Order: sequence, then C-alpha cells, then structure tokens
Amino acid sequence: TALKGVDTMVAPGNGVVDLRLGLEALGRRGIVDVLVEGGPRLAASLLSEDLVDRMVLYLGARLAGGAGKTVFAGEFATLSQSRRVRITHISTVGTCVKIEATLEDD
Repeated sequence: TALKGVDTMVAPGNGVVDLRLGLEALGRRGIVDVLVEGGPRLAASLLSEDLVDRMVLYLGARLAGGAGKTVFAGEFATLSQSRRVRITHISTVGTCVKIEATLEDD
C-alpha cells in the first residue's frame, strides 16, 4: 500500500537495480541530490559507474572488522585502482570523525 504523499518507482525485475537509470528517473522528477546509505557493494557500484560527486564518510570511535571487511567492495583494492578525492571538510560528530570530500578526475 502506498503512503499518502509518497511516490514509488518500480525497477525492472531481474534482481539488480540499474543505478544510472534510477538516478536519471529521479532527475526527471526534479530530484538532483540523493543521500545514499549502504554497504561496500553499493558504494563501489556508485563509484565505478561514476555516479558520485560528493562523499561524506564517518569514522567511528571503534575499530572493528576482519578479513574482507572494507569500505568499498570490488575494484578499489589497490592504489592503482583507487579514486582520488579532495577533502573539503573534517569535523567531529559526537565521538566520530566526519570527512567530507569531492571526487577528482584522475
């Protein structure tokens, strides 16, 4: 059931969302800024498809992880595959560090 005042978009059903088509559809609706929260796979997909112009990263006050626990999955594993960013602002939010950055052309 749809909520009052909420528009929904349905993606073609093959189990994978075409991120570029989704963002283009939002653009046609006048939505030009999108906050995306997700895991390493979504972040890497957005970056590899060149769909990111600004990033906000939070570094928590706890270190956790293990083998295979990365911020970005996939093709960003080595320096030669990395993307260059320009850090535009660093601040603290509670016990976390907030890093704002824009992507640069390599």
